[in-house]
Formats: sequence, structure tokens, C-alpha cells
Amino acid sequence: MGYENKTFTPGRRKIVKHQLTVKKRKLETGDSDSDMEITELDTTLESEPGTSTSSEKLPEAICSFNVLEASSTVSTQYLESDFLPQKDHTAYNLAFAVSDHFTKLCKIMFTDSAIAAGYSCGKTKTNQIVKRAISVENSKVVEENCKTQPFTIMCNESNDRGNDKLFVILVRYFDSILGDTVTRFLDMPIVNIGNAQNLFDALDNTFEEKQIPWKNVFGFMSDNCSVMKGRKKSLLFRIRQKQPNVVNMGCICHLANLCCGAGV
Repeated sequence: MGYENKTFTPGRRKIVKHQLTVKKRKLETGDSDSDMEITELDTTLESEPGTSTSSEKLPEAICSFNVLEASSTVSTQYLESDFLPQKDHTAYNLAFAVSDHFTKLCKIMFTDSAIAAGYSCGKTKTNQIVKRAISVENSKVVEENCKTQPFTIMCNESNDRGNDKLFVILVRYFDSILGDTVTRFLDMPIVNIGNAQNLFDALDNTFEEKQIPWKNVFGFMSDNCSVMKGRKKSLLFRIRQKQPNVVNMGCICHLANLCCGAGV
């Protein structure tokens, strides 16, 4: 009969299901030719080492959460659960408002977890964790690298939000741990009057506060305006008074933007 040649995916449960189907059809049709084969299959499955019958209990889950019987380290796990997700905000540039939704989502998804029940980290706490904990530790790493090896300064002034003008200072250096050249945030002081002297004072103050020596600076990158790179009294001119060997790297992005604008 056609049902005897039915194909199925290998696996104990599939075999048992197929076996019962064949046995039922045999009984319905009165065909007992393969009853012996079915009996032998039953015996083989039951006696096969490493297999369990359908009446046996399945193994317990790898992770088990119990709200009523929380461990003594739950308070520590609360702190870790608050801190660890915030690394994703910085790594993937997520909005802090996501934390409000994520807190509610944890309680809905993991109803049997004591950690999820006590998890509470909205956008306000996330903001403070990133600004007062993660950023502080990351800044220390950047400062130590700038103190011990050559690096390039990358500067720009911006006032996209609010009335204050922000002077963004980035550094580019070789990270021995990653084995690659990286760009890192160093500081962002407020410089409302953006002349060359004020910009240099802000940069010099940052170096003094973080104890970064000027001798490690070997390159300078910024836009090509006269305040930044003019021949006289520019920011680059003042930097070279501190470190005469600084190389003007230029800004390819600004030059490409000007070329595209002129070409169009």
C-alpha cells in the first residue's frame, strides 16, 4: 500500500508518529503482515540507549527564573541588569527614550523572572549611567592613549542646538588592543566667540586638564577656513607655536563638498 512507503524526516518522535499511523491503518484494513515488524520497532525504540518513553518527563530548562524564590544575589543582578543594556545605547547609537519601552517590555516578556520584575531603568537613569559612568571610563582610556603615543587632532565648531557654540575635539590614534587606527571623542567645550585665540585657549585648557603633552600631536585636521588654517594668527598657527612639527592634514570631505557644489 502507498502508506507503507511514506517518507518522513528522521527522528524518534517522527518514527513513533509514523509507526502509530501505520499500526492504525493496519488495524482498519485487517492487514497483519507487518505486525511483527511494528512490535520489533516498539521494542527497539524502548530499549535503545539514550532514548526515553513518552511518559518520561522532559529535561528541565537550562535557565529557570523564580520570582518567589529569588537568590541572595538578586540585588547585585539588579545593578548589572541596569548597567549592561546601556552599553548597547552607546554602541548602536540608540535613543535614550528606548529605555522607557524596554523596561516595560522586560516585565511582559519575562513574567517568571525576579530580575526582570525588579528591573527599572528609564531614560533618566540611562542618561546618567552613560554620562557619569560609561563616558568617564571611556574618556580615561582615550586620555591614556594620547599621553603615551602620537595622535592627530580633528576639530570643528558647531551650534546645531541652542545658543551655545560647541568646539568638538576628536583624536585619531593607533589602538594596540584593536590593532587598528581609531577616532575617539576627547572633549567638547563651549566657545561662543569662535575666533582663533579662543579656540586655541579651549584646546590648550583641555590638554592641561587631561595632562596630554603637545609633543605627541603630529597632525591637525579641520575645515579650510582662515580661522582654522590661515597663514597668520589662525588656530593652526598657534598650535605650531606649541608643536612646530604638526602636519596640516587638510579636510578631504570639505574639499570634495566644495568641488561637488562648484561642479553642479
